[in-house]
Amino acid sequence: MNRPLFLPLAACTEPSLVGGKAAGLARLIAGGFAVPSGFCVTTEAYAHAFRVPGFSPTMQWQAALLASGVERERILSHCRTIIQNFDIAELTAQIAEQVRGLHLSPPGSWAVRSSATNEDGAHASFAGVYRTRLGIPPGEIGSAVKDLWLSIWDDRVLNYHERSGLSGAPPAMAVVIQPMLDACSAGVAYSIHPLTGRATQVAINAVAGLAAALVDGRATPDQYVVEMAETGQPLQIREKTITRQSQALRVTEQGLRDVPLSDADAASGTLSDDQIFELARRAKQIE
Repeated sequence: MNRPLFLPLAACTEPSLVGGKAAGLARLIAGGFAVPSGFCVTTEAYAHAFRVPGFSPTMQWQAALLASGVERERILSHCRTIIQNFDIAELTAQIAEQVRGLHLSPPGSWAVRSSATNEDGAHASFAGVYRTRLGIPPGEIGSAVKDLWLSIWDDRVLNYHERSGLSGAPPAMAVVIQPMLDACSAGVAYSIHPLTGRATQVAINAVAGLAAALVDGRATPDQYVVEMAETGQPLQIREKTITRQSQALRVTEQGLRDVPLSDADAASGTLSDDQIFELARRAKQIE
């Protein structure tokens, strides 16, 4: 049976086909949580790029794991070249059809996000290891997908793979495609405090604008710790650290731009108390 090249996010239930991130979004949708519309370019599309006579991604990946230095880079470069030579014209046309099927008006720009088969796993997250492309025009989504495919064949991915004690099987790359949201603030919420390990504390890191500035280390987030009842309801904000951020990464007509923040906005922090409580409540519901 032919495996699909595309799936709506709600149907992304098979991690080997859609990767960890898409499967996680499908679980959120099934749980009734709000998830922006979108679709997944499956690992089957990635596999098409490697249908070259005599080429085995598994053998190349295992050879790269055993190699080091110049030899490892030679193997990785060879695999990247095969992907770069793959003609994505047909895939780009199919992606355009998927975009039109979402019936968004106006279409705007897009987030193209990695969803590798070893990503967001129970024992290794690969957070920040693979590429994400933001603010992509509809006509450039296909090229952005290829760029994410390329990001598997990188020395830091192999190093992370080895440190995590994963098997010698190579990951495959699915890609999540969603419309860009012009976020006022964004960040990460931990349903269990990552430092103290306390299940009754939710930790939130937030930046003004899009979260890319947090992920790549360009922005120091505001930090909040919320004390939670055993029922999953917030009791109080135990800690609040405001870093007085001077700018926010926003979606503009000219693409993604760092926009200056006023002194008042910088001093007030990225989240209101009501937003902090709601995020803490949602984090526990998702957990």
